[in-house]
This record gives sequence, structure tokens and C-alpha cells, in this order.
Amino acid sequence: RQLYHDLHNHLLIIQHALQEGDTTYALQYIEKQFHLLAQNQAAYTGILMLDTILEEKKQRALQQNTRYTIYAQLQLAQKLNDEVLQDFCLMLATCLDNALEATAAIPAEENRLIKITLKNDTSYLYCTIENSVKENVILKDHNLPKTSKGDNLLHGLGLRHVKELAEKYNGYLFLECEDKRFVTKF
Repeated sequence: RQLYHDLHNHLLIIQHALQEGDTTYALQYIEKQFHLLAQNQAAYTGILMLDTILEEKKQRALQQNTRYTIYAQLQLAQKLNDEVLQDFCLMLATCLDNALEATAAIPAEENRLIKITLKNDTSYLYCTIENSVKENVILKDHNLPKTSKGDNLLHGLGLRHVKELAEKYNGYLFLECEDKRFVTKF
């Protein structure tokens, strides 16, 4: 969601500049964003889309004083098809947004932690995200937690969608929470 909001805001700035007829500013703004991306781009997996998400979430974690660790051991024999990659990235971004939100709620910054493990075998990509939580989460409704936000219509859909995407590829979504550690695997 944060990536969506950030992109939406950047597009609004560009749209406004173009509506005002200031194409020079719009082009300079776009160039500046590309420059910032290139500067901050770390290569965790060698897959640009995945690395971009991992780096953007890392920057958010640093801003909220959350320790953020990535273990990426992807050895892909062939290029992923675009749909698989986009779905995997959506799942990863959704779960990392949840982890960032959960860790931000922990008052003691030294207890904030997100650990990501990415690996694969010949058939599947695997992701494990472990993050600290303020309180243990009760998992209900087919192993999915109830949203902590008041608006059930607009919230609580993220993990349900992750589960649907995992099942689309004959995969799974596994969640557990013990000792104030929330673990997400897909």
C-alpha cells in the first residue's frame, strides 16, 4: 500500500506540473526520481522489481527504527514470467507493509525487527517474513487474523489476497504468532 501511495503522490506531482504546462519541471522531477532510485538500489536478488520493493521497505524500516534483515538465496535457472513475478512482488509488498505497521506499534524501538528470507527450488519461490509484534495476534478465519482497523470493508483484505495468489500457483500462506513474533510464509 505504501508503494501505491508513494507512486500515487509522485504521479500527482507530475500531473499537476503537466496541467500547468510546466513540462520542464515534470521531466526534471521524473529524472530526479530515477536518480534517487539508482542511488538507493541495492541488489539483493538481482531481480529489479523484487530488489526495488525490498529496498523501499528497508528505507521505511530505517525511518521507523526497525531492524531489517534480508537473506536472499534465489538461484533461478530461468527468468520468471511477468505475471508470476508481479504476483510474488505484490504478495511480498503486502506482507512487508503489514510487518512494518506491526513493528511501528511497538513502543520499545530495540524490540522492532523484520527478517526476510527468500529462496527457491526448481518449482517454487519461498518467502518467510518474521516480525516482532506488540501483542500476540489471534489467528482466526481460515488462519487469517482479524483486521486491527475499524473499517472491515477497506481493511483486512491484504492477507486474504496473498492467500488467493499463493493458491493460484498451488502454493500456500502459512501464518503463526508466538512469543510476540509473527511469521508469514508463502
